[in-house]
Amino acid sequence: GSVTSTDIDRCELLKNSFRATIEHSVQFRNEPNFSIPNVEIVIGSSSEDEDVCIMIRDRGGGIPSSAQKDVWKYTHTTWHSPGEEETHYARRDGILAGKGFGLPLARLYARFFGGDLELCSLAGIGTAAYVRLKRLGGVEQVGKYHQDRLHAAFPQTFTPRYPFGRD
Repeated sequence: GSVTSTDIDRCELLKNSFRATIEHSVQFRNEPNFSIPNVEIVIGSSSEDEDVCIMIRDRGGGIPSSAQKDVWKYTHTTWHSPGEEETHYARRDGILAGKGFGLPLARLYARFFGGDLELCSLAGIGTAAYVRLKRLGGVEQVGKYHQDRLHAAFPQTFTPRYPFGRD
C-alpha cells in the first residue's frame, strides 16, 4: 500500500498525543490508582459535508500559551536532553520525539490536499488536534477506512466506533 497525507498527519498527531500524555502522566506514577489517560480519536463527517474531520484529543498537559504560536515553526521542538532514566527507555524503545518538522509538515500536507490542521490547547490540561480532509468517497466508506487503519496500527489501544449507522 501507499502512504498518504492522512497517514502522515495521523501518525504525527498520535505520536505527539501519546508522548505528551505519557510525559505528563508519569509525574503522578507514585499516586494511588495511577493510570495513564486514554487518547481519544473521533472520525466523522455529515452526509452533506465534503470533508472528513479527525479529532485527536489528549490529556497530556497542553501547550503553554507562550509556546502555542511556535508549534508551526520548522525546527521548533519540545524535546529536551533525556535524563538517565529517560535515556534507558530511549535506548530500549527508540526516541519518540523529533526535530520539529512533524506538525508543520502535517499541516502542509493537509492543506495541499484541500484540508487543514488546527490545534486547540489548554495549558495544564491537554490538546485537541483537528484534521480536516476532502472526502474521497461516501461517509461510511471513508470513516470505516480510517478507523480500520487506526485499529490495524494500534490493535491493543484503539477500538473502532462507527457513528455512521453501524455498530
